[in-house]
Formats: sequence, structure tokens, C-alpha cells
Amino acid sequence: MAVVATQSTAVANHLAVPAIVSDVSINGGRKRFATASVAIASGDDDGSVYFLLPVHSSWVITSIKVFNDAITSGTDFNLGLYNVDLTDADENVYADAISLATASLVGVEQAFEARDITTMGRRVWEDAGEASNLGKWYLLALTGVTVGSASGDVVVDVTYTVD
Repeated sequence: MAVVATQSTAVANHLAVPAIVSDVSINGGRKRFATASVAIASGDDDGSVYFLLPVHSSWVITSIKVFNDAITSGTDFNLGLYNVDLTDADENVYADAISLATASLVGVEQAFEARDITTMGRRVWEDAGEASNLGKWYLLALTGVTVGSASGDVVVDVTYTVD
């Protein structure tokens, strides 16, 4: 094995001559958070969509923690983005097949369940599969593939950066 001195993009930019100003998505952005909750009812059908939060295309989502009551047999939920007209942008871009069957009172990180951790710093418009930032809003949503047979609450705590 070799000894290496690998630099992150932020370090390489700082050490460059002249220095390169890093994009605020990786260094210097203002951290913000938003929380929301939805109720899942025991009579909800598979395919139900639970719209959680509006998220802007320019944001960089760095964390999505999901807290939930135990939803008996609620074993398959996707976490992703919808357009504001309620059409699917990418319903499982953040997480695919989340189980809510067991209560989570400490919050489970889901921002990188379906996408690679190296995508941290990517903006929402990139997560949605757009070619450029259209300056629009999306809706963060849970899609129930297998909703389950019990009622319960789901809460998300989203951390993001803005320019």
C-alpha cells in the first residue's frame, strides 16, 4: 500500500493559485431545516402518496431523517420528488422500499438510501433528473407501495443549504 495525500475539492480549490471559490453547495452555504408530518390511515390503499414538504430546485438536501410510528405491515414506501402539479418527478430518488413497520423515534437517515453518498452537494434539480435549474418547486413525498394496515404518523426533518 502507498501513502497518499488526497485532497477534497474544497481543499484543492483553497490551495489553488489563484484560489478557486468553491460552490456554496460544498463550502459556505447557509444550512436550513424544515420539518413536516403526515398521518397514514389504516384504510389507505397501496399507491397512496403523502406529500411532505415543498423543496426548491436550487436547494442542496444534505439530510432527510424519517421518524415514524409503527405502521403494521407498512413495509414499502418510496421517498422522492413530485412536481407541484402532483405528477411524479422521481418518486424514489432518495429512498426505495423504506419499511415503516417498526417505530423509529430517533430518525433514520434516508437522503442517501437510493443515491450514492458522493452525490452530496447535488442540487434538487439534479436529483429530479433535470438538465438545468428551472427555478421551480418540487414536493418531497412518500409513496406507499405497501401501505400497511395500521394508522400512524410520519415526520421528516430535512436539512438543506441555500445560496
